Amino acid sequence: MRSLPLLIAAALAAAACDDGDGKGAAPSTTGGVDGVIDAWKKAGLTVGKFDAADGAKYGGGECKAGLVNSIEAVLCTYASPELAKAAEPKGLATIGEATGSSLAEGRVLLVVVDRRKADPEGRTINQATKIFRGR
Repeated sequence: MRSLPLLIAAALAAAACDDGDGKGAAPSTTGGVDGVIDAWKKAGLTVGKFDAADGAKYGGGECKAGLVNSIEAVLCTYASPELAKAAEPKGLATIGEATGSSLAEGRVLLVVVDRRKADPEGRTINQATKIFRGR
């Protein structure tokens, strides 16, 4: 069953993909980390305190970590959209065999992971990634 979390993560990432024109970042990411957190709160998600996190694990970004509806979330800001996109694989590596996703939008990387199995149907991960993408 090791591949099941990867399939779920891939399905969630595909569902959250932006099929827009690709110009600019999502509205939730234009305000950086604080913009994403505010967008989650406005959508009714329970957002805990976000504290500084080790950016080295995520390709050298400036990162903050916290909980969103009991799901671990890390938001990192990079100098350019290209650096954020290049950090996606490092974000996936931190997820391991748990269910999660690593997505870049503009200069911000989002890594969400359900290590506690608090979101068995993936609804919180799906909602958090959709909001992150500006949908």
